Amino acid sequence: MLLGVGSTVFQGKLQSYEYLRIEPRVDGVYYVAIPSGQKEDAFRLVSVTTDDKDTIFTFSNPEHDFPQRIIYRRATEGWLYATIEGKLKGEDRQVIYPMRHIDCASGTFITK
Repeated sequence: MLLGVGSTVFQGKLQSYEYLRIEPRVDGVYYVAIPSGQKEDAFRLVSVTTDDKDTIFTFSNPEHDFPQRIIYRRATEGWLYATIEGKLKGEDRQVIYPMRHIDCASGTFITK
């Protein structure tokens, strides 16, 4: 099991937070999110693919309002892209969150 916490801060104030976990279940591996005190939502791992040097993990929950898919792309030079996508009010939507691996003590980028 992997555990995580995410938060969004704007102008020094917490805007939102999310508890996350990736866990094995009888029928597969799931990405489970609990955003800002809401109910838990689970997305099943539906594919792990490789694109050039990147590894792509796709989680899906077609019954969820938005997003229906959560995609993590582990790229080169310490980059990680989290993408949420699906239909919102009948229209296709996609949000990409680029993240970079850094050393907590020095603040320098880690490129491995």
